[in-house]
Amino acid sequence: MSDPFLKLFTINHFNIMWFIVMSTFTGLLYSKLVYVLYPFKKLKEKAFPRKSDICGNKYPAAMIVVPSLLRDEFDHIEIIGAIDSAAKNNYPGELHIIASVDGYTENPKQYEALVNWINTQKYSNNIHLHITNNIIRRGKQMAIDAAINYMIDFVKQNKIVMPPIYFSLDADETIDDGSLRFLVERLMTKHWLTGNYRRLITAHVVINKGIMWKDWKSFFTNKGQMYLYAARGFFSFNPLQENTNILPIPTVLGQLFCTWSDVMIQAPRFMGYLQTIKNSDWIKWWFGVEPPKFSDYTGESLPQALCGNTDDTSIAMIVNMCWWNNGKLSWDFPATPLHSFCRMLKDIFIERVQDHESRAKVNTFMPPAMKGLWAQRVRWFSCRPETNGRFWRSFQFNWSVAIPFYLNLSQLISPTISIVFFYVILPFVVWSHWSVITWSIYLFVIAYVTQFWYLFMVWIFDEKRSQFTHLIITYFIPTTRFYQIIFFHFTMFVGVFQDVCWNGCNVKFYTSKTLIDSRASRIAIAYRVRRFFNCLWRSIRYGDIEFGSFWWSWQAYPKYNLTNGFTGWTKDNKSDYILR
Repeated sequence: MSDPFLKLFTINHFNIMWFIVMSTFTGLLYSKLVYVLYPFKKLKEKAFPRKSDICGNKYPAAMIVVPSLLRDEFDHIEIIGAIDSAAKNNYPGELHIIASVDGYTENPKQYEALVNWINTQKYSNNIHLHITNNIIRRGKQMAIDAAINYMIDFVKQNKIVMPPIYFSLDADETIDDGSLRFLVERLMTKHWLTGNYRRLITAHVVINKGIMWKDWKSFFTNKGQMYLYAARGFFSFNPLQENTNILPIPTVLGQLFCTWSDVMIQAPRFMGYLQTIKNSDWIKWWFGVEPPKFSDYTGESLPQALCGNTDDTSIAMIVNMCWWNNGKLSWDFPATPLHSFCRMLKDIFIERVQDHESRAKVNTFMPPAMKGLWAQRVRWFSCRPETNGRFWRSFQFNWSVAIPFYLNLSQLISPTISIVFFYVILPFVVWSHWSVITWSIYLFVIAYVTQFWYLFMVWIFDEKRSQFTHLIITYFIPTTRFYQIIFFHFTMFVGVFQDVCWNGCNVKFYTSKTLIDSRASRIAIAYRVRRFFNCLWRSIRYGDIEFGSFWWSWQAYPKYNLTNGFTGWTKDNKSDYILR
């Protein structure tokens, strides 16, 4: 027979090896070679270990903020577990752990119970527990801002030095022993060439073993499959956090990360400063006029502008926009386009802003139902286009952030393009004479060889191999592709479509008031078109409304009773821009 499938077993022509090599090569191209570079970085670090600037056991003081809604007893148990794991993490320096409750008046009994628990806990002398709150619910990032302001006041009242290190920890996470120390060591390790410190370090995220894998009986359930899918996702994303891609990553996993406290202090001011930047400043910049400096800014802070579908992305943006200037972080824009270009080359090819510490393990949980997991993933994917609405003014000047961000944004459609190319076009062009059987084998190999490569690489360098073995084994179960399509491709499409083409993706992560106060907007083409035709109808019928950009704007225009596009996102009142 002439079927190439049978010739695969012809040893003298090495067709078996050829098939495997070509399929593997195609799979690695499909993964954009990101995970090929990951093991080389790990081997280099083992061969040439970096030393931090920490002398002996004198670790700097740090603060760790744990925000929570504290809606019920389950939230109460979660935040206690997070605080306890941080307090028992054996961090050698002074550690201030701040529980920040968003909207404590919604459940005052749980808040009082948390206050009593904090006041009665006894840890080592270097551990200090605090609690603060927002009276009404305003959103996670606003709870973090409340904690930062609390710490600033605490420092002033007690006449101590502001802790230079900041940790962000979600309330439903727990930390492995020593993780905080590992993160600080990596943060305070200078770059071998520039001598600068890193600006943000992420921890290694793992799904709690007791949830990820119970037994084979639970494996054959929908919930068991969901947990394994989420665990595979985190394990496969951890290598990306190593920042070994061709371009830097502009996002961060927010379960646990470490940065400088000055980032969190200056972030609200920087968002207020961005509101003062005009298009004319950017035009003048091209003709040699230096843009307004953030260091000269004396206006208001705008912490609400940090609030979005994922607040961790906002902090990643803030971190990537700062640079070291004489030992201090600066958010001043590059003086000229040439300066911006040089800084871009430096951040891409020499000194990456973010890094990853694989020794620092944080155990995370996930939504226990398909509805919750779906909502979480829609929120994650929809954050990319909406982030542009908050930071575009800075992107005009900071090319080192803008280019990776927009290329990352374009990757929202790249999975679909990649599937079409590698699954349809390439086999058809190169091997159009293949039979259905041969083509099916190729598709199977390409579907699994890519992720198996980087899963295997993570397994090699991961200390928790016992739980990772289950991921390797169960990866080849056919339902893996099903969950990937549902909770990756479909959620990506829904999130982006709602935010770009429809009325904006409302994930109910923040209140309408917080979002309105942020002065941000959404692309929301359907909303703007509907608003335009409502204004057009009023103009035709009553003739009392002049033409203007507010016809298709997102912002409120009280003169004609046009409300903000966020109005009604978390309340019963309608977002009605209409007409009398």
